[in-house]
Amino acid sequence: MEVEDLKKAIATLNKTIGNGKIQAKGSYQDMKEAYMKGVEANVQKVEESKDETLIGTYNALRKESDEEPAPEPEKTGGKEPKKAEKDGGGKKGKKPAAVKKPAAVPKEKKELSRYGHRAESMSGAIDDMLWEGVAVDSAVKALAKKFGKTLDAAKSKFLSHVRYLPAARGVTVKEKDGVYKSQQASGKKKE
Repeated sequence: MEVEDLKKAIATLNKTIGNGKIQAKGSYQDMKEAYMKGVEANVQKVEESKDETLIGTYNALRKESDEEPAPEPEKTGGKEPKKAEKDGGGKKGKKPAAVKKPAAVPKEKKELSRYGHRAESMSGAIDDMLWEGVAVDSAVKALAKKFGKTLDAAKSKFLSHVRYLPAARGVTVKEKDGVYKSQQASGKKKE
């Protein structure tokens, strides 16, 4: 994640939690830790805001942290390691309080066509056209217009989908007088 993106995320988080205490200054690591702690400390407000960028940024930073190798523990020859001190002689190494991490936002379930493709996709539209019965030319024009494709791209997609359905989904597609029509409504994969 870029520094500027992190600064914007911190500004958004401050607006969401309404206190402006999270600072967008210092090193990247300092800002990252401040952001993560801010989200963890204000989980309820973050979840109530339903701002997916807040949680997405948090998850990206967490993943980034997981990818960094963990520092190796110091070898002390059997002695307990000394507690870390902050620069400037402040408080001695104090463990941060355990905080609840925000819950992962569940993905929205997409509506599927009769043969198992996403309804709003080109494949879903072809499924519906085949169920009703459609000529290649009219299908190609409708697909090109609806999905912003060239006529060649739409025709290629339509014909490849007609070949795909019997093999992958067990759907019988028949052509009679230039009109393609599917014969089966189940869309279950062939065993």
